[in-house]
Amino acid sequence: MRGVRSYGDPQGSWGTGIQPQRLDSVLRHAPQGARIVDLGSARGAYTQELARRGFHVVGVDCRLYCEWRRKTQGVFVQAEGSDLPFPSKTFDTAIAFEVLEHCLDPRAVLLEIVRCTTNKVILSVPNCDLDNALRRYDLAMAHWTDTTHCNFFTEDSIRDLLATAGLTVSEMSNCYPIKPNDYFWDTVRIPRHIAKLMRSLCERFSLAETYWSSIVVVAEIPA
Repeated sequence: MRGVRSYGDPQGSWGTGIQPQRLDSVLRHAPQGARIVDLGSARGAYTQELARRGFHVVGVDCRLYCEWRRKTQGVFVQAEGSDLPFPSKTFDTAIAFEVLEHCLDPRAVLLEIVRCTTNKVILSVPNCDLDNALRRYDLAMAHWTDTTHCNFFTEDSIRDLLATAGLTVSEMSNCYPIKPNDYFWDTVRIPRHIAKLMRSLCERFSLAETYWSSIVVVAEIPA
């Protein structure tokens, strides 16, 4: 691998789920019927969903997944992020959700995406800003302990990286909400029905903090 670290998939879950904010960013910014490359597609949840919605989608991953043979929508290709097997300007839009943190040379991957794409790059990366209340209690998001991560981005650093590849950020937002309230009451030694009630009250009256695990970025490719 030249551009993407080779890594295992011990949880067997990568690419099996859809995160609403990420999907919404694609639906808002990619024209209906657009040609989309889904870099780091893994098992292909986004590739399948976008193809089902009428987009022309190619899923790409550095690993070969046996599940690809059972997919009925979209096309899947095994390739390295820094050496995509497509002619220049093949796609209108590129998506790369939770990919760049795994890349040994993320700029090289971005430059290859830019080569293959004409319009927009929509990506997400874990938010590694530690300026929140969790830090005071020696707590951190799981992506800090993921041994497959070799890059740790903040809003400023991902913006700077995109700029080195000639990309201009047009939208940046939070995604993947983490709510400690959902788990805290399970750790308190009180009857389950009381814990359920307290969890509901905290949610209803916004008494508990919500943290955001990832950043979604929409960037423009220069003409």
